[in-house]
Amino acid sequence: MTFEETLRNILLPLVTNVWWDQTPDVVPPGDYILLSRPGGRAGWYLDNQLPDHKHARVQITGFCKRSEDREKLAGKIEAAMAAAEFPACEPQGNWRGFSHPTLKLYACLWQFGVWYKPDVP
Repeated sequence: MTFEETLRNILLPLVTNVWWDQTPDVVPPGDYILLSRPGGRAGWYLDNQLPDHKHARVQITGFCKRSEDREKLAGKIEAAMAAAEFPACEPQGNWRGFSHPTLKLYACLWQFGVWYKPDVP
């Protein structure tokens, strides 16, 4: 299973659906998550070889219909990432909240650094 599939499966039990790098054409009826990889610094500390793991910076944006559910969703995302079966996962700061007045949605945005073993063909 790819890193993207693994992360989607970790977060899917929290909401109605999870998408990578896209916004659904129609706002779904329940809470949902959008995932992206915003990039950032990368490095490794082995001489003349690549390590056996990769690091990804992941942006997780959770959307919900009610403002009072935003903090609950942020906590569920944090707990799911902490319990995930990755070699390591670290939040890049705390979550940030915002709203989308036109769609009447409330959102929490997290960024995590995740170490994972890449798929080997």
